[in-house]
Amino acid sequence: MVKVPRFNELIGNTPLIDLTKMVGENSAYLYAKCEFMNPGLSLKDRMANHILDIAEAQGQLKRGDVIVCSSSGNRGCSFAILGNIRGYQVVIVTSEKCSIEKQNHIKALNAEVIVVDHDRYMSYGTDYAKKMGTLM
Repeated sequence: MVKVPRFNELIGNTPLIDLTKMVGENSAYLYAKCEFMNPGLSLKDRMANHILDIAEAQGQLKRGDVIVCSSSGNRGCSFAILGNIRGYQVVIVTSEKCSIEKQNHIKALNAEVIVVDHDRYMSYGTDYAKKMGTLM
C-alpha cells in the first residue's frame, strides 16, 4: 500500500527559492518562502494547525467541539479545512466586505459562515464564541 500523506503532514517545509539575481549586483541576497505551496495555499495553514495542536494537547478541544473564528480570508479557510478534518464544527464570522467567492470557498470546506456588519465582525465573533462556550 502506498503511504499517502495527510493534509496536516504537508503543512510547512515549503521551499525557499533564491531570487538574488532579481536585485542589483553587490546588493543583498533575496530569498522567497513559497507559502502558497501549503495544502491550503496559504501561510495561515501553519498558524491554524499550530493553534489546534496546542488546544488539543492542552485538552481545550475535543472531537465534536465548535471552533469560532473571525476572518475575512485565508485564516477562515485554514480553520475550516483543518477543523473539519479534525472532527470539529467550524463557524467563520466575517463581514459583508468578504467576497461571495471567499464565503462560498469557506462553505465548500464545510464551515458555517455568519456575515455581519464590518464594524463589528471581530467583536461579534468573540461574543458568539462566548455564547457557544468556546473561544478560539
